[in-house]
Amino acid sequence: MTDEHTTKSNPAEDQNAGITAITVAGYKSIRDETTVRIRPLTVLAGPSNSGKSSAMQPLLLMKQTLEAVYDPGPLLLNGANVRFGTAEQLFSRTRPGDSAELFRIGLELYGQGNLSVMFKGSPDRRGLDIVETRLSGGEGIGEILMRPDMRHGEILGALPPLLREQYQSLVETGFAAKWSVRRDRCFLAFELNPDLGDRGTPLLVQFCEALNLAPGLSVEWFLRDLIHVPGLRGFPQRCHPCMPAYSSFPGTFDQYFATVITRWQEENDPRFEALAENLRMLNLGGRVEAKRIGDTLVEIHAEGPGGRFSRTRGTMVNVADAGFGLSQALPLLTALLVAKPAQTVFVEQPESHLHPKAQVAMAEILAEAVNRGAHVVVETHSPLILLAIQTQVAEGRFDPDLVKLHWFRLNDEAVTEVSTADMDRHGAFGDWDADFADVELEAESRYLHALSKGRTREVPGT
Repeated sequence: MTDEHTTKSNPAEDQNAGITAITVAGYKSIRDETTVRIRPLTVLAGPSNSGKSSAMQPLLLMKQTLEAVYDPGPLLLNGANVRFGTAEQLFSRTRPGDSAELFRIGLELYGQGNLSVMFKGSPDRRGLDIVETRLSGGEGIGEILMRPDMRHGEILGALPPLLREQYQSLVETGFAAKWSVRRDRCFLAFELNPDLGDRGTPLLVQFCEALNLAPGLSVEWFLRDLIHVPGLRGFPQRCHPCMPAYSSFPGTFDQYFATVITRWQEENDPRFEALAENLRMLNLGGRVEAKRIGDTLVEIHAEGPGGRFSRTRGTMVNVADAGFGLSQALPLLTALLVAKPAQTVFVEQPESHLHPKAQVAMAEILAEAVNRGAHVVVETHSPLILLAIQTQVAEGRFDPDLVKLHWFRLNDEAVTEVSTADMDRHGAFGDWDADFADVELEAESRYLHALSKGRTREVPGT
């Protein structure tokens, strides 16, 4: 999968397009096959180290593999989005000496079928091999299994009937090439013998596109287009490098936000004012200003927060002087505004360094992005964000069918288990494992109990 990505039209023309389910098995704490359904707003919640990140990391591994400027093998282990030291660290190991031999990534695409890739450790234990790739498409296609050791006759038998008939018709005209299996970054693919020069791949793509038999190709688009906003959006910087920022953002988004803001300002893009409004909603200031420093650097300034009588109101300060709240919120707010319809934004800890009141406002901003067409996956520990989403649903301002909730926990064997819930029109989600409210109530109960028992101690010197 090459630079063709920059020349073809994006298949995500339908707002409903995109990845609708992720299946993981044998990966870190997700030992057993686990499917996470994806809606326009998907919430991943649960205790720390319960497997929330592990549900999304396989996608990020694929993303950084596809974006590498060289072929890094089946998966790029140490990249911008996810970092591993060895391939062994990917496999489930819930007991000493007990490690999974395989791990699987499965993706479901809206209206296009399913893709599943199985990986195993290479014999020299220094990398990974792809064991198989499975595709299932629409009517008349069924399931197609690809393995590295498949021969021409076996591949021909595995092809959909129409594609097989077309190939046989070509053979009758003297077309003598045979089928084989090749690895294409993190996928396997059927191809015609490479001794045909440039003829083999165009023929295969033509067949696949005509039969809607290219979920692997579409997956590449959606993985490359995935916007990753990590939990730590870098430290506040006085100057930011100018980056090539268009519609796809290799690596993590925090390195692009300053360039995107600069472009919006220079082009009078309405999203520039929308960004300022979102900052006001979070009480993190208001106006934003980009200032180019030469040809390679840009400074981002923002209006100081505060009320009508605040000394900082109206004062423009460099984000490096405005505290972590602003520096962590700006990349996230920019990502939500830049996302196209059906483009997925994966956000880790949107509540990072935000006041509780700002966390409630952040939930409204997330909902606005979804209503514009973006697909947002949120990993959070904030009960206020969840409650604010419920409130918007109950107030009729957000469609409950757009929300999917997943609660992660570790069982007694340290294996991830996932509970799933949907919201009704009142914002309620029934009997879910979420303990956010329980923890808050328990803390308040302990405090009230201490007061009622007279257990408060006098502070020395008072």
